[in-house]
Amino acid sequence: MGCLTMKGRTMTHSKTLPASRTLTDKQSALVEAMLGGAKTRDAISAAGYADPSAGYRALRTEAVQEAIMRGARAALVHDVGPALGARRALLESKSEYVRLEACKDILDRAGLKAKGVTDTGASVSITIHLD
Repeated sequence: MGCLTMKGRTMTHSKTLPASRTLTDKQSALVEAMLGGAKTRDAISAAGYADPSAGYRALRTEAVQEAIMRGARAALVHDVGPALGARRALLESKSEYVRLEACKDILDRAGLKAKGVTDTGASVSITIHLD
C-alpha cells in the first residue's frame, strides 16, 4: 500500500493494478506526486526520474494513467460530502440570486433543465402603426 496526501488528507492506494499490472517504485512515486497536485515536471523530478523524457513516457503508460484515475476518483469521493454541504448552504443564502442559481444548478444536475430556453441577451423592439 502506498500513501498519498491531498490538501491535508491522507489516503492509501494500492500499487497493484488489475491484470497483474504492478507499478514500479518510480511510477508509484510519480502517481503520488501527480495526485498530490505537483506540476508534471516537478512530479517527474520528485519521483526520481533523472531523464524527464522517461518520466513523460511513464505518464503515457496505461498502468500509470489507470492509477492516476483511480486515485483521482478516490479523492473526489472524499469531496462529495463537503460539496453537498456547500450546495445546501447556497440554497439557504440570504441572496435571492444565489438561491435561484443554486436551485437551477440542482435541477440541471437532476436532469430537469428547461429545454429550448436560451437567453441571448439581445432585445427586440416591435413597432406597430395603425392607420
